[in-house]
Amino acid sequence: LCLLLLFYAWYAKGERVVLNITKDSLSITLHDGWYYHGGDNKDWAQPGTDDTTWETTNLLLGANNGHRLNFNNIGWFRLHLNIDSSLVGEQLALSVDQAGASEIYIDGKLLVSYGEIGNSHENSLYYNPQGKPATFAFNKAGEHVIAIRYAKYNMKETVDRYNNASLGAHIVLHRATVAINEYKGELLIF
Repeated sequence: LCLLLLFYAWYAKGERVVLNITKDSLSITLHDGWYYHGGDNKDWAQPGTDDTTWETTNLLLGANNGHRLNFNNIGWFRLHLNIDSSLVGEQLALSVDQAGASEIYIDGKLLVSYGEIGNSHENSLYYNPQGKPATFAFNKAGEHVIAIRYAKYNMKETVDRYNNASLGAHIVLHRATVAINEYKGELLIF
């Protein structure tokens, strides 16, 4: 039984978590199932990157995940999506709230940058787009990768000071029309 459990743990580690997205699953919050690797390598934006040995995490980066990952400067997050054929060519949007600076890539192509990622806290500009939608469309069904280069240099200090702080990102995948209307509504309320 122990050998069987060890084999399963070894086998399961190499399996990729893929989130299935259909028209019925929109609007979906993309918190869980992200692969994380500390450091900075722009090649990690590419869909062919082997991330099966990366740690899995929640993108919100609360106190527990931030400490567990030892995140304190720049890291990469990757999420694998299986896109249904009914969504091919449809205008979609990512609505983002974040505490740091980011570059968001879809299948290796830069979709949007929020803030500026420098080589230190002083040289970075953190920016929260507060749900402002970034629109795009998938050109084929099947597996796609969202990759995020994310910087928050003072994360450990902030988490230690504000124990319940979430210092990552909150991302929702919508139809573009829904995301734009929600954003317009929030602007009107503001």
